[in-house]
Amino acid sequence: MIEIMGWLGTAAVLTSFLMKDMTNLRLMNLIGCMIWVFYGFLGHDKPVIVTNAAIATIHVIWLYKNLFTKKEYKNHE
Repeated sequence: MIEIMGWLGTAAVLTSFLMKDMTNLRLMNLIGCMIWVFYGFLGHDKPVIVTNAAIATIHVIWLYKNLFTKKEYKNHE
């Protein structure tokens, strides 16, 4: 089960780099990071958890800034 999660995370992260659209890349990579965090918990691997949780946080912040705040700004013009 643990190894399968690792391969799923790897597949999601690798697939993200095939995306042409930055939003889709970030979403797919975020999914991969979340799988890696789960993998880290299953294997009690703290560096994997911390690294991927940090990357996931960066993706969430980017997505929030680029999807939600721009839409709100456009509505106020």
